[in-house]
Amino acid sequence: MSPPEQIRGPQVAPSILAADMGRLREQVREVADAGARIVHVDIMDGHFVPPLSMGPSACAALRDLGLHLEVHLMVEHPERTQIDAFAAAGAHTIIVHAESARRRRSTRSARSRSTSRC
Repeated sequence: MSPPEQIRGPQVAPSILAADMGRLREQVREVADAGARIVHVDIMDGHFVPPLSMGPSACAALRDLGLHLEVHLMVEHPERTQIDAFAAAGAHTIIVHAESARRRRSTRSARSRSTSRC
């Protein structure tokens, strides 16, 4: 599937953190039908911030809906495995915290794998 069109201007990015995981696709379709073009995916590892929320499979389950998938990695050392895993799962934007990792390595890794640029 091709990435969604370029997003310009201010946007609301609904988070799927509170979604019913049994109805995830249905609920994401509902926010898309209401006008959302970006979906925010919060990822926690239980170390950088508690607790673990979801993994790359949640992102992969949504990649064919035509929305921009914005993944927020609140994890220690995202450059070790998380950036690659979420890029492969279909993330268009990957957000990392500078204080959680080796900044340059994480930034280069995320930029080289994201389909959008900030």
